[in-house]
Amino acid sequence: MKKITSFTAVIAAISLLLSAPPTLAAKSNELSLIENYMSADQLDRKTQQLLSDELVKLVGKQNIQFTTIDTSFDPWVINGTIDGTGFADFTQRYDPDTNHVASTLIMYDTADLNKVMNNALRLKLDAFLKTFEDEDIFIKSGFLRFKANDQEHGHLLQNYWVIFGPSQQLYIDVDKGNQMSAILQYKIDDSYAWMTNIARNSLKTLGIPSVKAFDYTLFTVEGMTTI
Repeated sequence: MKKITSFTAVIAAISLLLSAPPTLAAKSNELSLIENYMSADQLDRKTQQLLSDELVKLVGKQNIQFTTIDTSFDPWVINGTIDGTGFADFTQRYDPDTNHVASTLIMYDTADLNKVMNNALRLKLDAFLKTFEDEDIFIKSGFLRFKANDQEHGHLLQNYWVIFGPSQQLYIDVDKGNQMSAILQYKIDDSYAWMTNIARNSLKTLGIPSVKAFDYTLFTVEGMTTI
């Protein structure tokens, strides 16, 4: 198991605020939901240009294809694909009343990481991962790029990369010099016994005399900043 030299007590949960529509039981509601979907052809050119400009800021000039618009959300949710340096699906939240792009999320396959991320940042990422002794501790399943243009939705980070795995997430905060932090989940059997003891003792200080056996250990590792 890897040696972790820095721990924090608080686990930060970052919401991307891109949840799927709720399941609808009644057929009438299902039909109403379908009616809220429009083809990208119904976007006027000025809006398409605005949305494209936001994407270009993040990925440069590539082949951008808008596919669907879902007006059941406020702001609207607009989906599409990017093809160029690497293939990706994207989702943008757009407010038609203010002509404002609230956020942009781009989802990549892990195989394209070396193509999409610039070499300097990728080398820093590799160096950060090597601070863990066990090379297999962080399994990369995919990665995404996210940028929010407002503070209204409570994002803890506004402009960042996420590299994620089955039980790991690594965040790169672009607005803070590419500062990196990771959240890793272990099975309790793979963790240090002294950590479990500390957790039990901490709970007892809160007046909890008996503690159900722990199943997992969750760490955050913070503090690596790149230029």
